[in-house]
Amino acid sequence: MLPRRFDNRFLRLAGSFLLLCAFVCALMTWRTRPARAGEDAAGQRAVYSQNVTAHYNMPFSGDLPFLPSNATTDTGQFLDPKSFPTAKYCGHCHQQAYAEWRQTAHANAFRNPWYVKNVNLLINEWGIEYTRHCEGCHNPIALTSGALTKGSPIDRHFDADGITCSTCHSIQKATTRGTGS
Repeated sequence: MLPRRFDNRFLRLAGSFLLLCAFVCALMTWRTRPARAGEDAAGQRAVYSQNVTAHYNMPFSGDLPFLPSNATTDTGQFLDPKSFPTAKYCGHCHQQAYAEWRQTAHANAFRNPWYVKNVNLLINEWGIEYTRHCEGCHNPIALTSGALTKGSPIDRHFDADGITCSTCHSIQKATTRGTGS
């Protein structure tokens, strides 16, 4: 049998040790939370891209889904169009920029009557897949979302924005390789 004084010190030391362990575990969980959130986002993006790829027609290349446009995404995967906020959403805070943008060729890149007429002629003659060349510049969300394939179930509510705020503000690099790059 140990003296009572030893028992109390041992219990206090063990309690302090358990409290320290709990604190370290909580700290580790808190510090890794953003990494797990990023992994979840990457996983959701991969699932979205796989779902689009399952019905996506790639007549130009089996591994480059955005051809004949040179535009691409950071991973070469499709992006959910919901990941692009609308220009109107941006306009809540950036009212003057939104009003100025609304009058530009960018805002009307997909709504211009001559453009729409020509794109519809291209679709009727060759198929929607051939519009990828044009849409890399005129409607990049349609291109990167995977909407430009026959029978696509993607809601194209973004068409009214053309080249929206988030299109330009998400560009990570540009090349001189050609259309849409």
